[in-house]
Amino acid sequence: TDEKLKDFEVFKKALINALTIFYPDYDLEWLMRCDASPYGVGIALYMLYRQSPDSPIELRPIIFLSQKFSQQAMNWATVTVIPYSP
Repeated sequence: TDEKLKDFEVFKKALINALTIFYPDYDLEWLMRCDASPYGVGIALYMLYRQSPDSPIELRPIIFLSQKFSQQAMNWATVTVIPYSP
């Protein structure tokens, strides 16, 4: 409905303004997280940053991507391949 589309646009603007996207630092390790549903896939790419050697790892986002599946791709299985554990 028009009301839901309006709410979704407000949500997208709030999400964009809630995050800081960082420039890539090629000296740091990176982490990619992805998730899929029967309808599409989303990906987030992060850098693993530490303020100091004793501080906890901070995930700094580099980019977020999403893609809606085509009708043909919706027939494929979505599978988690590599779990990450810090």
